[in-house]
Amino acid sequence: MENSIVPFGFCHCGCGGKTAISQDNDQSNNRIKGMPMRYLTGHHVRGRKGEKCGKWKGGRVVTASGYVLVHREDHPRADKYGYVHEHILVVEENYGRHLHPQNVVHHINGIKADNRIENLLVCENTSAHTQLHTSLRAESECGNADWRRCFVCKKYDDPTKMVFHCGSYVHAACNKERRRKK
Repeated sequence: MENSIVPFGFCHCGCGGKTAISQDNDQSNNRIKGMPMRYLTGHHVRGRKGEKCGKWKGGRVVTASGYVLVHREDHPRADKYGYVHEHILVVEENYGRHLHPQNVVHHINGIKADNRIENLLVCENTSAHTQLHTSLRAESECGNADWRRCFVCKKYDDPTKMVFHCGSYVHAACNKERRRKK
């Protein structure tokens, strides 16, 4: 039996671990077939949280959807990277306590990065927040926050003149026509 030498590299995190040889090309992970892998599994992120992370931007990040996140690892609502939505922190600082996990913070002017306390409204839960958005949309579309939109004809009307069907409002005539066409 022949004594074969298995090539390897050393982990770039400094742990001294021996890395395997890459069996494929993968540009997203900087792997080249036949070359040693740069890190042992998980070592490229281990110990690099917060200020130690190469992408650290001072603990304040704006997401693609427009929300501002602040780095607070010890906060109950922190995500797995240690970030919390800034609007939650602003409301909690104003109240002097943590919000209940079901509470949802609404931005009154619709600008998600505007986290002034006068622009924030705390809703009891997701359902109340959804109802608030529904009323605001009805107010801007037809001038009456209590009216609802028919899911068939898309027109707003008094909900007492409509039926509630499968989670949405619909005119009886629209629903009858819709079912007839099926």
